[in-house]
Amino acid sequence: MDATPDGRVLVVQSKPGGGDRPTMTVVTGALQGKPRARGHLTGVPEGKLLTALSPDGRHFAATAGEEVRLWRLSDPGHPVTLKLGDHELPEDAGGALDFSSDGTRLLRTTDDNGIPCANGDRRCVPAFIEAWHVPSGARIPLPDGLLPETGLNEAAFTSDAETLATISYTHDELRQRIEVRDLTTGRLRHASTTSDLGGALLRDGGELLIRTKIREPYAQQLGRAPGRRTALPVDVGTVDTTARYGLDLGADNPEAGYAEATLTDLHTGRTYRTRVPTGGEVAAYSGVAALPRPGGGLTVLVPVGTALMVVRAEPVGAERFLEDAGKYSVSPDGRHIALTTGRRLEVLDASRTRHRAVSLPPAPEGVDWLPLWTADSQRIVVWGEQGNLQGSYPVRDLDDGVALDDVVPKAKELDRVRATRGGEVDALAALQGSEIALLTVEGRLTRVDAADGTVLTRPFLVHPAPNWSGGGFDREILARGQLVGRPGHPGQVAAITRTGTLTGEILLWDVTVPRRISPLQSRAVSVPFSTSYVTGPLAFDADGSRLAVQNIDGQVRVWDVDRRRTLPGAAPATGNDALIGFGPGHSVVTSVFGKDVVRIHDLTDDEASGTLPVADGDWVAGSVRNHRLTVDTGTLRQTFDLRPDEQFRTLCAAAGRDYTNAERQLLPEGTPAEPPCG
Repeated sequence: MDATPDGRVLVVQSKPGGGDRPTMTVVTGALQGKPRARGHLTGVPEGKLLTALSPDGRHFAATAGEEVRLWRLSDPGHPVTLKLGDHELPEDAGGALDFSSDGTRLLRTTDDNGIPCANGDRRCVPAFIEAWHVPSGARIPLPDGLLPETGLNEAAFTSDAETLATISYTHDELRQRIEVRDLTTGRLRHASTTSDLGGALLRDGGELLIRTKIREPYAQQLGRAPGRRTALPVDVGTVDTTARYGLDLGADNPEAGYAEATLTDLHTGRTYRTRVPTGGEVAAYSGVAALPRPGGGLTVLVPVGTALMVVRAEPVGAERFLEDAGKYSVSPDGRHIALTTGRRLEVLDASRTRHRAVSLPPAPEGVDWLPLWTADSQRIVVWGEQGNLQGSYPVRDLDDGVALDDVVPKAKELDRVRATRGGEVDALAALQGSEIALLTVEGRLTRVDAADGTVLTRPFLVHPAPNWSGGGFDREILARGQLVGRPGHPGQVAAITRTGTLTGEILLWDVTVPRRISPLQSRAVSVPFSTSYVTGPLAFDADGSRLAVQNIDGQVRVWDVDRRRTLPGAAPATGNDALIGFGPGHSVVTSVFGKDVVRIHDLTDDEASGTLPVADGDWVAGSVRNHRLTVDTGTLRQTFDLRPDEQFRTLCAAAGRDYTNAERQLLPEGTPAEPPCG
């Protein structure tokens, strides 16, 4: 699909009968919700097409290699074949067509895209350029030297119809040369060369120069000379058909038939997010057209099969983490997400509008820094996996951190010891306010105020029997202690020692007294191999009355905590499936490993269970609150209402229309004549 910058005119390609010759349809009225076909273009060449639509929507050009055809869209049945110069045409020709911004000129560039040329196995056919006046089709005489003979990557008019911009590769192919020349004289007005690691692109029909693969990407206006620069939040590659918006597909889910796309306005740097239909498979998305929407946001036109869908893109923040490899944690109130790496602690707000960071000391060898939010969402505690506490950082000012490395003296003594000795911190859990509980490898539980490092409850053994204290090659070496706070019961936790993960013994403690409340004798617990995984094997419901436990036999069972008994039914969770929490009613929510779906399993009715497709990619967080599932991948946050009746109402509101006649022909007999969702 080609589109004018204002979306008034579209030229849509389709192949109703297959073959190499597409049907080109001129469409207007799509933005008003009343698309109308104004006619089909006749004389469209066969083969792989290069196309261009003039910015004013009056003319369209296409070529399949040898000749260029020009249509006046008010008369789509009578194309003009433009006269070509005497040039050698490559067997595998590349190039581009481009109208000037005022629509009065058309240029064509052609270069050699053949693999033998790129490999140096044969002579490369020299690149050439031609230009015509529009609508007359008269050729414009051009000087020699406008294009490099080899290495041409892109060429287009700048915002000035008298000026040509080109990007070409240098002889070593590690750098790119950018030139701006006068079209009719060949005079060089600007030249620059990228660094070895940088990249350059022409976008918006040559009106913008995009610098990519550098620390701070930017867009620069191009006219008779380079102009103002605009910072871009991300690198730009693919663009929409208006060439004004960078398109990042981000996470896609082919089975669900959609992709979560981010669009970046190349003129302002603002970003927007939308859900792009894909018709069940990942498409090239070169046909998506984005246009400003009255009242804010964008309207996105998406051709899917025989339909032209209109979707909405909403403004989103453009801040990103400086690094993408580390350990993540989402604050209990859902407003922030923290990332720890070997070098720093970073915090983003959920809307991705504010980024903060603070440097961390190097972690001991073999230890990763992990983040844990306090229950009040005011602090992030940084600790070492099977290591020691490091510090506590207030989210309002990360530079005002408090050292915690002296809180567990035995863990500090073992900081530089590679082998596990038992005193290391194995698990943390938020309690209330700034209080946290920590469980060591040898099974000692401690309560600490993370705001100042005060030890509120001194270490005590959660189980009187001997606990594994490190060393040797027992099965406990692959296990990990588990600890989770009990909502609605201040100071209470569910704890599992390393030995307990093998025996299935879950211990309920009130760490403020301290007092053991009761044990729950479960089965062997499925412990994730790494704490970088989304969740652990334990999850309380909102009031702490029920506890879900993921067992090693591939089942999630639910305990009535006060009555110390399991409830009927179980949810499947095999292999690397992850327990997320409790859903609506009697359901348990799990992430199905490798499937890009979550399972909502009703413990009382298997037939009421189902799956929900979510974004592709590695999760960093998953939680359920008040019937809403939130999934975060570090760059993308999705929220779903898990109530089926609410999902249906949302779907109806989004559709907002009756079936078309063609759709009704596909419906089964007996379908009511009234509009759906009425």
